[in-house]
Parts: sequence; C-alpha cells; structure tokens
Amino acid sequence: MREEQKTYIRGLYQEIKKAEEQMRDRPMPALTKEDFFLFHETGNRLVYENAYFGRRKYLTVYAILALWSGELSRSGIIDEEAGDRTGDLYIRRLEEILVSICREERFWALPAHVDFDRIDLPETVHTVDLFAAETAQALSEIALRLYDRLSRETVACVAREVIRRVLQPFAASAFPYSWWETDRCNWSAVCAGSIGMAAVSIEALNCRIMEAYTPDQQEKDAPLPPDILLYRDQYRLLPQNWKADCLRRAGDALQCYLDGMEADGACTEGLGYYNYGMSFYAAFAEACEAGGRDAPGRLMYRDKCDQIALFQQKCYFMDRHGGGVSISFSDGSSHESFLPGLTAYLKRCYPQVETPGYALARPFDEDACYRYLTNERNISWLIRYGDSGSGMRAEADPADEKLTHAQNNSSDKSRTPGGNTVYLLPAAQWLICQDGDGNGFAAKGGNNDENHNHNDIGHFLCVFHGEMLLTDLGAGEYTKDYFSDKRYEILCNRSMGHSVPMINGEEQCAGAGYRADRFAWDEETCTLTISFAGAYPEGSIKKLVRHIRMCGKQIWLQDLFIPSENTGSITENIVTEYEPVIQDGMIWIRGKRGQCSIRVENCRDHRIRIIPCAHSDHAGNHRTVYRIAWEVRPGQEDSADCTMWITFHDNEFFG
Repeated sequence: MREEQKTYIRGLYQEIKKAEEQMRDRPMPALTKEDFFLFHETGNRLVYENAYFGRRKYLTVYAILALWSGELSRSGIIDEEAGDRTGDLYIRRLEEILVSICREERFWALPAHVDFDRIDLPETVHTVDLFAAETAQALSEIALRLYDRLSRETVACVAREVIRRVLQPFAASAFPYSWWETDRCNWSAVCAGSIGMAAVSIEALNCRIMEAYTPDQQEKDAPLPPDILLYRDQYRLLPQNWKADCLRRAGDALQCYLDGMEADGACTEGLGYYNYGMSFYAAFAEACEAGGRDAPGRLMYRDKCDQIALFQQKCYFMDRHGGGVSISFSDGSSHESFLPGLTAYLKRCYPQVETPGYALARPFDEDACYRYLTNERNISWLIRYGDSGSGMRAEADPADEKLTHAQNNSSDKSRTPGGNTVYLLPAAQWLICQDGDGNGFAAKGGNNDENHNHNDIGHFLCVFHGEMLLTDLGAGEYTKDYFSDKRYEILCNRSMGHSVPMINGEEQCAGAGYRADRFAWDEETCTLTISFAGAYPEGSIKKLVRHIRMCGKQIWLQDLFIPSENTGSITENIVTEYEPVIQDGMIWIRGKRGQCSIRVENCRDHRIRIIPCAHSDHAGNHRTVYRIAWEVRPGQEDSADCTMWITFHDNEFFG
C-alpha cells in the first residue's frame, strides 16, 4: 500500500474518531411520524432524511471503529493503542444502535419511496428501496464479521429483521419485485447488490447461529432460547432455494444496471451515481468470488465493464496540484470526490484505471447518507488492493480479451496539436477538452430522456483554475416536485438553467425524441460540432449547429441558426454561479482564483441582460445564480449566427 493511501486511511479514521467523540454522550436522532409524513404533505424530504441519515452515521462510525481500530493500530497505520476496553465500549454502543434500528424504526425505506395510499399494509411497511436494502446489507455484514463479539440476542435480532423486512419480501415475490429489478439505473445495482450480499451474510450467519444449538452442544431436550426461536421461525418462512434465487435475480438485475451504461462506459446519471451504483456492484461481485456454486460468476468482466471502469478518470478537470472539479451533467456535482476503495478495486480488475489526486478523495462527512459500505470499503479495499496496478489479481485471466481491450483501447482519448487532452464519449455524446493545468470545457449532446435527465442538449461548461466559471448546476434539492411532472419547472433541470439558446422564448422539450442529430469531433480542426434543432418544439427552428474549439486559454464558440417559418426570436443563454459584469463591450465573470471574459461579436452592451435566478442546490442551500441572455439578429441571408470568444485570465488581469 502506497504512503498516500495510508495517509488517506489515517485521515479517514481520525474523522470517524472525532465523530465518535462528538456523539459519544448523545442519543441518536429520533424518527417521528410527523417528519415521516412531511414529505407526503409538503414534498420536503430533508427534515426526515437528515434524522434518518444521522442514525446511519452512528451505525457507520461505531461499526468501523469496532471492526478496524485494533487492526489499524496493530498494522501501524494509526498511531494509537486500541485496548480491549476501548473495543468493548465500541461494541456495547454498536449493539444499542443495531437493536434500535431493528426495533424502533418502523420503516427502513424513505418516505419518498413508499406508497402513502397503502401506508398501513405490510408490503408497504416493508418496502425494499435503496436504503432498506443498504440497511439489510450493512446490518447483516456487521453481525457476521463481529459475530464472536456481539451478544447472541443482538445477532439473532439483526438476522431476524433483515429476513423479515428485506429478504423474505423479495424472495417470496413474483418477478419483478419492483420497477427497480428491471430498471437500468443505480437502483438496480444498489438494491440487488445489497440483497445479494445480505443473502450471503444471512446464510453464513444461520450456520453460525444454529450450530451453537445442536444436540452435541446442549442437552438434547433443552429448549432453544426465545430470541433463537424467533429467529428460527422467521428463517423457516423463507422459500425453498431462497438464497440461490436471490443471487440469480440479483445477477440479472445487475445486468440491467450495466445495460443502462453507455457502450463507451459513460454513466449519464452523473459521476456521483456512478460511484454509488458501482460500489454496490463491485462489492457484490467480490462477495460472489467466494460465494459458491449459487453465485453469479465473473461479474466484473461482463460486457462493457472494461470501459465502465475507466469512466471516472475522464470526469475530472485536474489541476497541477492534484485538485480540480468534476463534470456535473445531469444530477451530478462539480465537487464530486472519488472513492479510493472503489478505485483500488477497479484498478485491481483493470490496471488501466487511473487514480485521481488524493486531494479529491472522499472525506467522511461528504457523504450525507453516511453509507457503511462505501466508508468501510474505503479502508478494507485500500488495504487489500492498494498495491494494484502492476497486473490482475484473483479471478481475472491475463489473456482475457476484455482486459486486453481495456489496456489497449485509447480511441476515446486524443491530444490536440496544442497539447490539450480530449476525451470523446460517442455513445453518451460527451466531450471533455482540457489543457495540462485542468483548464478547458466539456459539452454534451444526447437526448432529453436520460437517467436523472436535464433538458440540456448542446450545453457546455468552462473550467479555469479549478472553478467552473460557466457552470452546470448539477443536482438540485430533491423534493416531491423534483421527481414529478413538475421536474422541468425547476431551474437546474430545465434548459433555461443551462447554456443553450431559447427559440421563440421557448425551451427544449423533455423526451427521448428530443435529441442531437449530430455530435462530431474533427481531429484536424480540433472542433466539436453539435446539431440539436431537434431538441426544441417541432418546427420552431430548421437548423441549430454549435461549434466549439479551444485554442490556448481561449474558447471559440459559434452557433449557426437557420430559421423556419415559425421562428420569431432567438435568444442566447449562458449560466454562471458568479455575478457577471459588463464592461468595455465584454462580459466578465470573476471567480476566486481566475476569471473569463466573453466577447460576443456584433452585440452591443445594452442588448445583454443579466438575470439573477433562485436556485436550491442538492443540500437545500438557496443561492442566486445568473443567466446572461441576448437576442440574436438574422443576417443578410435567411440565417443567423452568434460567435463568442471566451478568454481565461488570471485575476491580476482585471480589477
């Protein structure tokens, strides 16, 4: 394991230790009926979810300390003594948390994912959503790994509730259990992967629990303890061949997840959802390596997995100091961190995987959901696979054609004569172009019915000195409206919240039929061309073609419009999170470390409007962002064009 990996684990552990010190004498947040129903009544998710994920923080903190404090101390990664007394304190508190989650939480699913019209039915109470499945995976794994240190009552309680709330409803259901079992998004990976891992853990736990009560180890006629009786009775309700069926269905659902990825490996949901789904996919794949004859085989080497493993490294604008920003298309984030554990596991499978700078590694508190699995794997996978990179490990065959493809395929990466690195993802219709300092642009085509879709065909963003000066807002606050027919009334989801034109004052339309009809990179001229008139209401514009080229610290962008008989007006629209200033015929956007000027050919100052807009980000913070808009006038012929010169400057240049 490299020193930077040890340093990361040391820092993560200290964050978790600090969290434990802060919560040691505090009770877990309470989950109330009033907060649960708040989503149904007002659409607000954050109030209940903050308390729910606060409880999962307790679970993750005490589980990781119980699992790893002694091991990290003995290995010399952390510089402290973790005696038996300290370990016992962690175990006792962890037992309280496990029992509380099992006995005091009526729902493991979130309010946003349950059917309030059938709220009192058992199948609704036991809804298996992302977080019910994650809870089952976490609790069953923790109980198995700490079996010899947890009390018999706690282990039996955990096993019983995981079966009752998740495995039994899923195993006994007709196919599909829910929409997510056949859907092509992160849900299929997280739910199915969690259920599969829980099935493996529960079967192993069952062997441990029941072997302690065989006639050889107790008087033949002695009754089983009540908690063991309750567990046994619940286990017996599982259908015959339940484990094999769960693993088979999990493997099939994970194939649906892969089907949702583009052929070039892109996850159009966003980088954060890539991290989320792939963490549970990879963890289940690892569990299946030793899962016996019932487990699906070679999950990490299915079709497209090679390109999927390489997707993450294409999504960062990395500066020379190891920092940077991430592409925030769809419900993404411009500050998405990477998971060192997942990256190490992917690199173990595909050595071509590149690790981003550790300045971008995920700190503990950045995951507002405080997931046990991703935090635990950020330790265990780094320790197990941190030396990966010189070759394959475990199940991979060095002659595997997918490995060879991943090692040799560089068709999506090129360099311009000016030294810029270009990633072209033709299936997703994404292009990323940046110089050696992480300055550049990204643009997309695609269609307006992608997972976590935004109406953003033809949209582009610009990054300079680690700041997204022309922005993609990424995910907004998740509310009831966000996932309803009101989705495109929300700024960050509608095309008005993206740097794309408006035609006749109208925005792009939602739906798979609204798409780019051309997305092409010309290697000779180093120019990207996007044709996307088809993103707008039918007949509103005959042709709309956008060209983008980067030369040094300047980006040239030209939009060509051919009006139809229905075209009344054309409005350019670009979006930034920094308040713009118009000065000397230029639009200036100044960040903390750098700035850009935008010169619009044949456009006078008084025609440019700066429009403040309200935006609620993913954390629920209310901020002002800015649209910059101006009208495009037709030329002499029956066409119009708009040319912008976007030039990057150091802050000393202006002011």
